[in-house]
Amino acid sequence: MSTNKKNMNVPEKGKLIAKDHRQDYKSVDPNFGPSGEPWSEQVPDIAKSDNHDKYPGGYIIEPPTEDSLKIYDERSANYPIQQKVLDEKYAQLPPEGQGAYHAKSLVEMEDYYTHQRNEFLGYQCAEKFKISKNISPFLNMSLNNIGDPFVNGYFTVNAKQAERGVLDFFASIWHAQWPSLPKPEREASVDDATYLKSPEYKKYKESYWGYVLSMGSTEGNLYAVLSARDYLSGFSLVSDDSEDVSLCLPDIMGEKSTNKYTPVAFYSEAAHYSLAKAVHAMQVKTFAQIANEKIIEQELKKQTEVAYKETENWDCPLGGEWPESVPVDEYGCVKIDELVKLVKFFAEKGYAPFICFNYGTTFKGAYDDIPEACKKLNPIFEANNLVNREVQYFDMDGNPKTDHRRGYWIHVDGALGASLMPFVEMAVENKQLERNDLAPCFDFRNEEVMSLVTSGHKWPDAPAPTGVYMTKNKYLITPVATPDYLGSADTTFAGSRSGLSAMILWNLIAKEGIPGMVDRAKKTMELCSYTYDKFNELQKKLGEFDIWLKRAPHGGTSFIFRKPINDIMFKYSLPIEVEKTKEETRTRKQTYVHLFIFWDRDKEMIDSLINDLGSKDAFDKDSDVYIEIPVSRKKRIQKTKRPVKLLKRSAHKGFR
Repeated sequence: MSTNKKNMNVPEKGKLIAKDHRQDYKSVDPNFGPSGEPWSEQVPDIAKSDNHDKYPGGYIIEPPTEDSLKIYDERSANYPIQQKVLDEKYAQLPPEGQGAYHAKSLVEMEDYYTHQRNEFLGYQCAEKFKISKNISPFLNMSLNNIGDPFVNGYFTVNAKQAERGVLDFFASIWHAQWPSLPKPEREASVDDATYLKSPEYKKYKESYWGYVLSMGSTEGNLYAVLSARDYLSGFSLVSDDSEDVSLCLPDIMGEKSTNKYTPVAFYSEAAHYSLAKAVHAMQVKTFAQIANEKIIEQELKKQTEVAYKETENWDCPLGGEWPESVPVDEYGCVKIDELVKLVKFFAEKGYAPFICFNYGTTFKGAYDDIPEACKKLNPIFEANNLVNREVQYFDMDGNPKTDHRRGYWIHVDGALGASLMPFVEMAVENKQLERNDLAPCFDFRNEEVMSLVTSGHKWPDAPAPTGVYMTKNKYLITPVATPDYLGSADTTFAGSRSGLSAMILWNLIAKEGIPGMVDRAKKTMELCSYTYDKFNELQKKLGEFDIWLKRAPHGGTSFIFRKPINDIMFKYSLPIEVEKTKEETRTRKQTYVHLFIFWDRDKEMIDSLINDLGSKDAFDKDSDVYIEIPVSRKKRIQKTKRPVKLLKRSAHKGFR
């Protein structure tokens, strides 16, 4: 502990430390950290000052204003078991460090995490893997893959070679042309037409581009929306002009359609929440936002313009009010016919669709039928000149330029399925798994697919979030900047990127190869069959008490069932999802949970869960409730005019 405290103005335990004239609150002195001593007694002298004019509390650091143990217990009040099992005092960091208690804190944390890991079923990630022997040397250095993955740059302690190995592997299993090719050199005497038609240039455009993610598929979805926004907005492409080093704006004024460069987002009700975050961050409006804003605009004009005539129809092609996202079936798969109607509606108005398909949804593990959806969307793209439209823009010198590109962007969020199904397919083709274990094709064999993302920490495994984003060279937008000190273009979403993530994925693939990955896929799907049988046996045992069991078709690794009691929820780390069904006078609220089967689970874990769920008392009595709609609210709903409701929705869901 720190010394020389006699001369410091330190308050008694539990007393107020000081009133800071800069802030309208008082500091407190709670017991803090694993030692249980007051916070003030654990402040080192180097963080104290006698200059009370500058530091009124006597500290160069900020003291606490509340007891954080109490505050954080209250903030996790709905999840109290973890707070009881793992005392948060072991995570608190006194200003002088934990000292002799550091080792004890590590043991407490490791014991808790290990225990929870051993019975982990609820989320789509593997937990039981051993990589520390191979990876531990790389923990003692800062591996930074800053900049483009295909240009080493000046930061030499990078793992870009490992990253390129990972990317080539994924390009192969995703049926992308690899390796990633550089833009071919162009001799000064060669004209544009000759250069653009050369075999080398065409091959370059079709080859892949991608990078290893530091955040997981959320980062990939953000980058996909950013790429789609700029591509559909008509900004210059990397493949257009080798001299361009910055974004070039499209010639919007010269276009007849005011919507031609306006992207509109379509994603399903089962899409990961990162899609809503991504379109909001990138200022890409969803189809529902645009439609509702247009309806509000029309209604306001009706009220203010005497001779107003409605010139554009904004009634939802599905009937009724506009859904906030594309409807899904009971398993979580997008309803293709509804998607087609919605896309057709906006394509005919000149908008540029951004469509995101799911390949292994977050909760139900469902796989969208991407080939069938593309088959039905293609006639719409062709009819509305979205297959190869002309885009006009100005280069860096203000000269007019023209290129031809698509007027749509299709992205696949394969956070789970895109890294699993390639190996299931190999097992199926070699008659080691059943055909119904295989989901529809998702990768670049679908010509319409323009970008793909997967999470490496979900399948097969990684100790921290990571993943892979991939597209093709011909869809790349000109980088915003190429900082000299990097030595490469800033082509990725992040700045500094984790080289350790690339090393972790590289180590796994190098060790297992395709045979090891196929073995993991086989174990996963075989355990899924076992789990499904065990749940059906449980349902028979419970008789008329419905556990609401669901499993997505086509190799679904997720099992949905009725919410159990909290002790079981915590033991197996089971997350919830609430479904509400509105009736005339009441709303039915059903609370589900789900579990995911991965290669690291085993039959003993499933047997343990089924045993714990062996009676009706194992399920939460509030998992199925009916909520009566108050009479006053029913009258208000009946009387509310549509424009007012839409304005409220737009204010909540729209851009602020």
